[in-house]
Amino acid sequence: MIRVYGLAVLIFISNIAYAEVDVDEVIKKVDEAWALRDDQLKVKESMDLLKKALQGAPEEYELLWRYARINFWIADSSDDKSVKAKHGKEGYMAGQKAASIKPDRVEGYFWGVASLGMYSEGIGVLRSIKEGNKSKFEDMLNKALKIDRTYEGGGPIRTQGRFFARLPWPMRDVKKGLKLLDECISLNKRVIRATYYKAEILFDEGEYKQAKELLDKILNEDFVGDDVPEKKLVRKWAERLMKRIEEKLK
Repeated sequence: MIRVYGLAVLIFISNIAYAEVDVDEVIKKVDEAWALRDDQLKVKESMDLLKKALQGAPEEYELLWRYARINFWIADSSDDKSVKAKHGKEGYMAGQKAASIKPDRVEGYFWGVASLGMYSEGIGVLRSIKEGNKSKFEDMLNKALKIDRTYEGGGPIRTQGRFFARLPWPMRDVKKGLKLLDECISLNKRVIRATYYKAEILFDEGEYKQAKELLDKILNEDFVGDDVPEKKLVRKWAERLMKRIEEKLK
């Protein structure tokens, strides 16, 4: 009898917790924090809000894909491979769950596949392929492309372009990858990341002068379509890659 009563209390408490989640308010605060995600305090605020909200509303699509998104950002903006692996996996799982709830929406697929890419960077591409993640990556990405290839500044196209160009040999297709990145750049004004990815690939191919031209553009032009946190992060990468190019061109 005591056990039954205790179980009833737990169910009652969890139902109260669910009822107390103001999803709209959480979304509002998280989106405001996303616009300021170059501030670590805002990133932590988003993580705390989303984790708490998901405890009460674990099947809420709008919370899940945003949780995938903030995990992607943490992984993407970190130089620590263990952080990339941890948050990449967390973001992938959230995106996968979101996509299973609303398979007709692009956000779950996109942020899930972007996070899976971060996980692969964290553990190493070859190991990730051995784990079977290449097929998972392609499946999620193809679904995102089918639903809305222009989402998040052509994010699915940009992701596919980098994917083809950076796969290990003999799977790599640099020509196709660069073509997709050019398509992404031509589609919209949010292009600083795609421009960097193109420079990165050209550097890998030994095309140092062409890569340098793109990095000069990243470091000196305004890129008005991209927000401040995105520009700050990509310019940090560009400065690093520029130093490597300058060494090559000496």
